[in-house]
Amino acid sequence: MSFELEAPAGKSVRHRGCIVSYVPEKGCGYIKSQDGHAVSFNAAALADPVQDASRLKDGAQVSFELVPTPDGYAAANLRVDQDAAVAAAAPAASARAAEICYQVPDNIPLFEGPVGGAFELLSEASDFCVRVSDVSLDAARDRLRALAASIGANALHSVKYTFNEGRRGQTIHHFEGVPCFVGRQSESGTITRAGVPFDLNHRAQEYFERMQSTQPLPVKSRLTRLDVVVLGLSLFFFALSRFWGLVSLGIGALFMVVFVFRVLTVLSHGREKPKAEGPQDNSIFRRRR
Repeated sequence: MSFELEAPAGKSVRHRGCIVSYVPEKGCGYIKSQDGHAVSFNAAALADPVQDASRLKDGAQVSFELVPTPDGYAAANLRVDQDAAVAAAAPAASARAAEICYQVPDNIPLFEGPVGGAFELLSEASDFCVRVSDVSLDAARDRLRALAASIGANALHSVKYTFNEGRRGQTIHHFEGVPCFVGRQSESGTITRAGVPFDLNHRAQEYFERMQSTQPLPVKSRLTRLDVVVLGLSLFFFALSRFWGLVSLGIGALFMVVFVFRVLTVLSHGREKPKAEGPQDNSIFRRRR
């Protein structure tokens, strides 16, 4: 042991260091001083055994005095820095928290505010929300759950409900919420916080982009050969009206009415986007503002 650590005679000098090795079963270990020297210590050298005994662990910062022994110098009047001891234990506590097991809910709960009760929020699609509308209150609520489940969510938080009167006097029910993944701490749980197998924001983004890229089919691809034949017959009878008079003109007008009705029908359908996979209907993911 180097004599650089020895205190001057008649003076009590405290040194500082870090516990690099401690064996609780034997109650002894080693400290690496700020000068880089290894100093042995024993739990019996604690200045306050009641407070500091539980803080003796690898990585804890300590202060001590030196006493000579047959094997060199050892630590005496040992004190453990409380804040440092807590900091040293923090990584282990974080690791234990990451290994906590969670049990997922059997159904899809709806939380009006943040996730609460016995459940904890493990993941969420924080950039998106789900919005559905239906003339049936139960159907709207069920579709809200089904749409969230389509991207792997097992709950929704910040759920809002509104309603208004439709064109035919029916009540239209609207639900909106943020899809999330929740769990309840349980020894029989099968999933950990770090073990959530997907990113809900990423899944919601893919769904949102897929819906945005869905385009209506061109009008010409909706018209059939029969529609062309009807148009041709209409023009043919219009041409014959010079010879057959009103009878030919009436037949041509009839075919023209049929053709115009078909075109209007195709245009009406063309403004509607084809349904995406899953329970979409008028349910959409909207980017949260």
